[in-house]
Amino acid sequence: MDRSRRATNPQNYNDNGTIKKGKKTWNYSNHYKKLKAKHAELCRINATNRRLAINEDVNHLRSIGDVFITEPKNAAKLMKRASKTTVNDKGKINKKKRFGRSIKNRCPDGFQAAVENRFKTSGGTYIEVPNNYRASQYDHTADDYIKKKLSDRMYKLTDGTLVQRDMLFLSKIPASTFLKNVIPSKKMRMKVSVGAAGVILHLILLLLYANNYTGNISLAVLNLIYMILYGGCMKIMV
Repeated sequence: MDRSRRATNPQNYNDNGTIKKGKKTWNYSNHYKKLKAKHAELCRINATNRRLAINEDVNHLRSIGDVFITEPKNAAKLMKRASKTTVNDKGKINKKKRFGRSIKNRCPDGFQAAVENRFKTSGGTYIEVPNNYRASQYDHTADDYIKKKLSDRMYKLTDGTLVQRDMLFLSKIPASTFLKNVIPSKKMRMKVSVGAAGVILHLILLLLYANNYTGNISLAVLNLIYMILYGGCMKIMV
């Protein structure tokens, strides 16, 4: 198509092959028009297949969980050309192109929007964690942020432990952020926290009774703490 357009419009191109600036008149051959229609049809088919694939993946994700945690959409930033000019080891200038074509073919923002809509309309929870956490770049063994390539999904920590980047990201999300999004009500979050503490203490009491505990801490004191937690939970629920 580009060859045909250049052949029928030589007046619109400079000697070095670039398009001239300003208003131009374009002439298209019948062969070019046929190719353009064929290209439009292929793009339509591609868009339909992409939409069906996205819906299939979204339905699968919804069927295996009620909470979806992700980072904010950033496809627009990944599509931009690199601003800095860099040189590789061979002395050649690196291309400034990034992920424009890949994003066009896969539509990650459309996928994320579909996931958000599906989870919110079906009673699930959709959480976007701010990018400033940089959880996937944090190495807890070195207590420092170590920048990694986008293609590095598996990497070794400073102590040699092999980890998966996305799983490490989930493990570093603060519990407060998770609770705030999953349980919006402050009263309900307090109830969950107190109830969880009561359940843990109740399990401890059962283990102590089962092992005939005779330590310094009286079981009556532990029972009293448990009843206080249980009573607090009941008050919050009212």
